[in-house]
Amino acid sequence: MKEYFIKYDDNSITDIQEVVSWYDSIDPDITNRFLEQITFAESIIKNNPLIFGRSTKIRFGKYTLTRFPYKIYYRVSNTKIFIAALIHSSRSNKYFKLRLK
Repeated sequence: MKEYFIKYDDNSITDIQEVVSWYDSIDPDITNRFLEQITFAESIIKNNPLIFGRSTKIRFGKYTLTRFPYKIYYRVSNTKIFIAALIHSSRSNKYFKLRLK
């Protein structure tokens, strides 16, 4: 079994920081739960990155967080997983495609 390594794109880091700031303004406990979900998602994606909703049009995997309304978009290359974005579930896939341009 391959061992994968996660690398965050600068845009995805900004996405996460914005969500953390938002939840921090509401309740730091929510922020902690959100970050736990991100860590959990990383481990799930690392264990089997090719299983989650790959779209042939955009060639990205998509993992939906279970307790927060966000999707993680990522690309797999050899043993690296590049996290490209964290996008609110209410946004359409078109929004993500526009960010790729």
